[in-house]
Amino acid sequence: MSDPLFQSAQPLGDAWDIKAAGTLGEDIRKGNLPAFITRQTVAAIASAFCLCRIPHGSMEQRELVRILFAQQESSRLSVSFENEEALADHSRNYRSLAWRFLLELVLVSENEPLGAHHTLVYILTHDFVSSAEHPALHLSLQTWRWIAARTFFERGWTQIFARTIHALKQEKDGLSRQKLQQYLQEDYLAKHQNEPIDSLVQEVKTNLRSSMWLLERFEGNQCRDYLLCICIGLIAASEDKRHYTTPILGKLWERSPIPFAREYSRLEQYIQSNTCVSTLWAAIAEESLVQHFQIALRKMSSGNPDTLLVDFDAGQWRIPEKAEDVVPGAATGFTRIDIGLRWAQQLGLIESPNKDHFSLTETGLDCCIEWDSEQRS
Repeated sequence: MSDPLFQSAQPLGDAWDIKAAGTLGEDIRKGNLPAFITRQTVAAIASAFCLCRIPHGSMEQRELVRILFAQQESSRLSVSFENEEALADHSRNYRSLAWRFLLELVLVSENEPLGAHHTLVYILTHDFVSSAEHPALHLSLQTWRWIAARTFFERGWTQIFARTIHALKQEKDGLSRQKLQQYLQEDYLAKHQNEPIDSLVQEVKTNLRSSMWLLERFEGNQCRDYLLCICIGLIAASEDKRHYTTPILGKLWERSPIPFAREYSRLEQYIQSNTCVSTLWAAIAEESLVQHFQIALRKMSSGNPDTLLVDFDAGQWRIPEKAEDVVPGAATGFTRIDIGLRWAQQLGLIESPNKDHFSLTETGLDCCIEWDSEQRS
C-alpha cells in the first residue's frame, strides 16, 4: 500500500546532501549513531545539518522551491472565490500564490521596514499589485488588506476590553450596566474631549494612506487611539469592499464573531444621532464584555477550558476570583507573513541587509519570473 506523504517527501529527502556530513552522515544514513563524538567534529559538518539556512544552489534548495512554488505543475489560478473552502480545494497552487505574494511584497517594499504591524500598515497604504497583470496575486492582496484592517480593529477592541476589565477590578462588588456605562464615560472624559463621533471618522478618512499616522495609532496608548484603531479597521474594510466588489470580501464583512457589518452599522447609527465619543467608548467597552462572555461559553460548550474573565449575575458585571490576577493582552500585528519572511531567508529567497528591511536574492527573483511565466502560459 503506497503512502502519498512518503512519496511526495521522497524527492526532498533524496535532495539532502548527506555526503557533506562525511563519515557521520554515512553512519546516520545506515541508521547508526556513534557512542561518542567531539564538538569539533560536529562543528566541521554543522552546515550539512543546519535547519536555519538551506545551502545556496543545493539540490535541497531547488527541490524546496519546486514544491513551494508548485513549479512544473500546469494549473491556472482562479481570481474569485465565494469562500475560503473553495480556495482550500486548490491548496497546493495557493500555497505557491502565498509565497509569490510574499516575494512581491519584499520586492516593492525594499526601502520600507517590514515585520508585525509595519507590514500591515504597508499593505493598507499601498495597492502594489496590478489586477490586470496579476489577477490572482491581486486577490491575495485584497484578502491581506482585510486581515490588516481586522488587526487594527482587534487592536483597539482588545485594548478597550483590557481597560474595562481593569475598571471592574476596582469594584469588588461589581457594577450594574448603568453604573458601568457611567464609570466608563467618566474614565474617557478624564483624558479626552467629548467630540462628535464623526470627527474620528473624518480623521481616519483623511489619514488612511498615511503610514506614519497609522503606525502612531497602532502603537498609541490613549483611549482615543483605541477608538481610532477600531474606526481604521471598519473604514478600511468598508472602502475595500465597495472598491473591489470581490465576493470573499463580502463574506468576511459578515463573519462572526464580532462581524464588521454589525459594528459598522453601530458606528453609522451613532453618527446619525449625533452621539458623542464617550458614549461610543462605553458601548464598545460593554459589548467587548458581552462578546468575551459569549465566546468563552461557546468554547466551553465544545469541551474547551474555562477562559471566562468576567461574570454577569443579578444584573451586575464583576470579576470572578479566579481571574483577579489575569491581565488580558492586546492584539499584536504578528501574522503568518512574519513567519514567511523568516522561512524565505532560510531558503535563500530573500536577505536582510538592515534590520526589518528585506530584498530579493537572485534565487527569489528567478522564482518570481518562473511563477509569472507559468501563470501566463
